[in-house]
Amino acid sequence: MDSVRLPTDSAATVSGARLRGHELGCKSFCLSAAEGYPLDGLANRVAARGFSTLFLAEDADLVTNARILLPHVLCLVRTSGSMKLRLQCRALRAVFDGTLIVLLENCFEEEQVALLDSGADEVLPAGAEGSLQRARIEALLRAVDRRQQRPTEVSADNVLHVNSRKRVVKVGGRLADLTTLEYDVLYFMVENSGRVVSRDDIRRALDKSESLVYDRSVDMYISRIRRKIGDDPAAPRYLKTVRGAGYLFMGETVGPVAASSVQVHDPVRCYENAI
Repeated sequence: MDSVRLPTDSAATVSGARLRGHELGCKSFCLSAAEGYPLDGLANRVAARGFSTLFLAEDADLVTNARILLPHVLCLVRTSGSMKLRLQCRALRAVFDGTLIVLLENCFEEEQVALLDSGADEVLPAGAEGSLQRARIEALLRAVDRRQQRPTEVSADNVLHVNSRKRVVKVGGRLADLTTLEYDVLYFMVENSGRVVSRDDIRRALDKSESLVYDRSVDMYISRIRRKIGDDPAAPRYLKTVRGAGYLFMGETVGPVAASSVQVHDPVRCYENAI
């Protein structure tokens, strides 16, 4: 099992030589718990699914570590819920787009609801692992596997780059300042490149968003995205309006291609550029 144990001031350690000898695998699972907490069973099951495992002290700066480490899964193991834990979950959600799991020894329904409302993806009893806990964690890990099969970064004509790991969009090397919903709409279009998607398709893809998305607001998001990525609706290069049907991202997602070998065609081809 590829494991790294980081001290409390791990932000300094993460950027230093101590971590460089423990390169993270393609999938990473970060555990935050009190020193000495028994986690062998969980860690072994996670490792069996091909995850690199990192351990953070309970009092580590979780937000800083999430920004630097970018784990696919972050699991917080605590004795009980608290307002501090809820605030940590909210702060993590502002910078962390991976799966957030909370394991509580004293796991009451009221606290589960509060933590889920604060951004946790799953809240389960800690301690002795039951079949339900194992099944739910396995389901979350399978979801990570499915996300891993998607392109990490797609690039259209070597100008428009959409990075799903960092949720970053760049145009000609410059950062495009998209909001969360604008990014979600664009990435959904990229995932479905070459296929017309309706407004209903887009709304359904965003149904987990805190904001309600209506037909007219879909048009508004498309308009804003076009403006921010420099796409002219009169002569679109990326996002084409298909009257009476919806929208089309004019590209095709294919395997990794070296930037120097990219050939620009019409329609624009997209390729995966793994980082």
